[in-house]
Formats: sequence, structure tokens, C-alpha cells
Amino acid sequence: MVPSRISQDSMSRSEWRQHEFAMVLHWAGVALLAYFLVDLAFQAWPVALL
Repeated sequence: MVPSRISQDSMSRSEWRQHEFAMVLHWAGVALLAYFLVDLAFQAWPVALL
């Protein structure tokens, strides 16, 4: 199991950049998923209740 916090000392510079890029992609994916779910909820909400 990989720890969630990896120290920069234990990785090379390129590995650290890959890790940082992966974290950015991860949170961008979470944000897109959240946006999709909120948009879906608003589309499913009956217009008469608004």
C-alpha cells in the first residue's frame, strides 16, 4: 500500500513531477465528476419546483 503523503526526498525530480501531475489530474477528475453530478441533479429537478 502506498502512503498518501510521499516525501520529496525519497523520489527523483521527474518522479516528483509525475506525482504532482497525477495529483492535479486526480483532483480535476473529482471536480469534473462533482460538476456532472450537480448538473445532473439540476436537470432532474422538476422545473415547476423552481
